[in-house]
Amino acid sequence: MTNDMYPKVSVITITMNSAATLEKTLQSVLNQRYPSLEYIVIDGGSTDGTVEIIKKYAPELAYWISEPDDGIADAWNKGIRRASGDIVHILNSDDWHDSDTIKHAVDFLSNTEMCGFVFGNLFKEEWDGGQRLILGDPAYAEKIRCQFPRILHPTVFIRHDVYRKYGLYDINYKVACDYEYLLRLSLNNIKGGYCPKLYCFMGDEGVSARNYILSHREVMNISIKYGYPRWKAWLRFLRNIIQSSILRGLVQLKIYWIIRWVRQLMGE
Repeated sequence: MTNDMYPKVSVITITMNSAATLEKTLQSVLNQRYPSLEYIVIDGGSTDGTVEIIKKYAPELAYWISEPDDGIADAWNKGIRRASGDIVHILNSDDWHDSDTIKHAVDFLSNTEMCGFVFGNLFKEEWDGGQRLILGDPAYAEKIRCQFPRILHPTVFIRHDVYRKYGLYDINYKVACDYEYLLRLSLNNIKGGYCPKLYCFMGDEGVSARNYILSHREVMNISIKYGYPRWKAWLRFLRNIIQSSILRGLVQLKIYWIIRWVRQLMGE
């Protein structure tokens, strides 16, 4: 659906064997109260019924394809190359939106021309069945050289012109490609704006959480690539591995009150 009075937003959802969660994602985008929307779905060759769900919603999609890809970054890039919107947003297949998520993002970018992208807050499903609110970090630029700050990917909307000028995601990174891209933008003085009205939702465990060692290693390597001291990066990597391992152990033991206490100590 499009309306020339509003900036067009291209939403890209990538999938791979996501039959259990995809329909919720699709509905949350198609039910947005925003009149100029282009929806693109890139599937990696699913075999679990995902493609049948996509076909069900195909009349409401601008484009979809199901074929093998070279990982998350490659799938994202396929969608971006197809996108024709003024603003591009990537929503993976186990995440979903509040009803006015897109409207809040567009309103923010329309009123804040100095920002190349906007991000907001995230409700994340927890192992105990509850939801945890994670707030985006307005001071992210002070931290991004050495760590992945709280720029919560399902909440990020980027102007299409930024992709045109600074390129796409680096397919050499399998988990932390979004960190590399945001750091690249930051080093080119592309600012992100925090919108407290913008909310999204995430399932209980994303790709980076399932592959936390690889995720932390890639963040370390990316920070070193862009000039952060190697010894500091290694110390931060070791600390992150220890913290993540402790949390995962507590989850397996289902000691949720200690998990909340540890997170408070870690500042999460």
